[in-house]
Amino acid sequence: GEEAGEEEGEEEEAEGVLPRLLLFALQVIGMDDPLAGPCLSLDELDLLRASLEARLRSLPSSEAADAAEAAQFSREGYCAAYRAGQRRVLRAALAEVAVLEGSADGEAEGEGED
Repeated sequence: GEEAGEEEGEEEEAEGVLPRLLLFALQVIGMDDPLAGPCLSLDELDLLRASLEARLRSLPSSEAADAAEAAQFSREGYCAAYRAGQRRVLRAALAEVAVLEGSADGEAEGEGED
């Protein structure tokens, strides 16, 4: 009963590939004033973006080579398909970070206008 409702709620809240707990952890890291509470700043988002970009760059093989290998039913093909999936998820995460950076930048500009 209650657990099923919680699971449905969790699925509805899941909008992107970045886990909420990761974003919350970044907010805590960026806390300048414990009384002000967690805040996600451009510094933390920059750190996350750099980490995601580094992981994307570290994937071996080219996308074209992986696409060709992924069509094969072999160990190499499965590994290539896995790397292709990682690339898609990392790019989706980078797109989310870009949106968050735009939001954080807009909030920072709004605070400066006071």
